[in-house]
Order: sequence, then C-alpha cells, then structure tokens
Amino acid sequence: MFVHVPNSNKGTSSKPLVVVLHGCSQSAESIAAQTGWNKLSDQYGFYVLYPQQSLVNNPSLCFNWFNNGDVKKDKGESSSIIQMIDYMKRNYPVDNNKVFCYGVSAGGAMSVVLLANYPEIFKGGATLAGGPFMPDFNDAQRLQLMFNPKDESAEKLGNPIKKLNPNFLGDYPNIVILQGKNDLVVNPKNADLLVKQWTNINHTNTAFTDTLTEFANNRSVTKFQFKNDSSQTKVTYYEIKFLGHAIPIDPGNAFNQGGEKGTYALDKDFFSTYYIGVDFGIIPKKED
Repeated sequence: MFVHVPNSNKGTSSKPLVVVLHGCSQSAESIAAQTGWNKLSDQYGFYVLYPQQSLVNNPSLCFNWFNNGDVKKDKGESSSIIQMIDYMKRNYPVDNNKVFCYGVSAGGAMSVVLLANYPEIFKGGATLAGGPFMPDFNDAQRLQLMFNPKDESAEKLGNPIKKLNPNFLGDYPNIVILQGKNDLVVNPKNADLLVKQWTNINHTNTAFTDTLTEFANNRSVTKFQFKNDSSQTKVTYYEIKFLGHAIPIDPGNAFNQGGEKGTYALDKDFFSTYYIGVDFGIIPKKED
C-alpha cells in the first residue's frame, strides 16, 4: 500500500479518504500521476490510498476482479484492501463517513466489488471502464462480461448484491460510472448493466432524471444522473464519445484541469478525476 497525505494535513480534524485502484500493467505511481489525485488531495485536503497489485498475484498486475477467491466478502484481494483502509483509520484521522473508492479497468471492476461487499464502509465509488459485480457467476462468466455481456433485468443484476448483505439496512454507496464509447477492451454495454444494477440497488428509476449534454463545455461528454425520491443523485454516468480504453484528462493549471498523459490516460479536454471528486462531494462545485 502507498499513501498520499495532503500538504494541508494540519490539525486533528478528520479528512475524507479515496482508495485508488490501478488498471492492468499499471502501478500505484503511474495511476497517481495520470489521474492527478495527489494534486487534488493537496488542494482540497483528503487522503489517497493506493493499493498495488503484485506480480505473484497476477503477472499482468491486474486486480483479480474475476477470481472467486478474491471477490468473496472477507477473502483474498478485496479483504486485503479493506485491511489497508482499516490501517488508515487507525493511523490517520479519517472521516469514517467519507470513504470512497475509485478504479480503472480491472481496478474499476474491483471497486464495484468493494462497494457491493462493504456498503457500510463506503460513501461512494467510481468505476472507469469497469463492469457489474455478479456474485453468482464463476470466473469464466465474469471474464466474459468484458467482451460480450448479456442484457439482464435490473432485478437480476441487483438482487444478488442485496443478498450479500442481508442485515444491511443503510443506503448503498453512490456510484459514478465512466465509459468510453470506443472502448475495444471493455464492451461499453457494461456501463448500461452497471446503471441497471446500481439504480436497482439504490431504489432509483432506471430512466435518467437529468441529462447534461456537452458537459463542462465538452461536446464529447454527456452526464446522466439518476435520483431517488428524495432528489438525491445516487447513480451518475459519464458517456464519453471518441474515447477508447483510457482515463480522460486535461493537463493544465486551471481549477478543473489536471492529469498526466500516459499509456492509459489521454488528453480529452476533460479532467474526469476533478469532476468525480465533485460528485463525491469532497471538492466544492464551481462553475466552468
């Protein structure tokens, strides 16, 4: 585990925590640079935790989001990440009500696993080029989701998650979904399944409540919001045209710019990390 402590880490007041999960062939260092989370951490005062996969666990450095032994509650890699969060809470003044996870590709799929298995820990999460968590699937069926996911009803997608936590009576975490329309690695249909799964879990309508086209003055970005009966946004979906399997960023020095170009990070004039932080509620909303 790697930790970034914000420059503004003065005093004893509790701070939010964001857990960032890298994609295949990435590292904690590379995803920190490409996403720009550390810059935002210093500006707005929250901790960032970077679990890093090992070659022993996966030769491609992918989190094993498909492996039954790593996604069962309190087992394998998902349990290891929770232990890291517990370490942070013991050693830093973490706000227990503001713990979030964020992941890209394999890390994005694992972030959904965490939200599903531990809804009592997370306030929200984000998945970029990820997919739904299907507890009842075997390893091969989960891998098949990447390439050719079958359409399922919201109930069939959501009910297995609810069964994981029969005694949980609280609200499930909010989720932010980001998907490139030109992704050739993860079938974009996964985003539709994620919307169905998490609108069902969060008791919102599967039809979007608000649509913001040309979001952040970007013609490629459409933001869909799904709200509950109390007008709270529980599911957010960023659909990005002309984007493949990559993190959209916007290098620069403006308040809504950042990130660093890399193998899986492309300059799309959209600093997605910043807007996800706004959706999490750990970055104040400003007008573009």
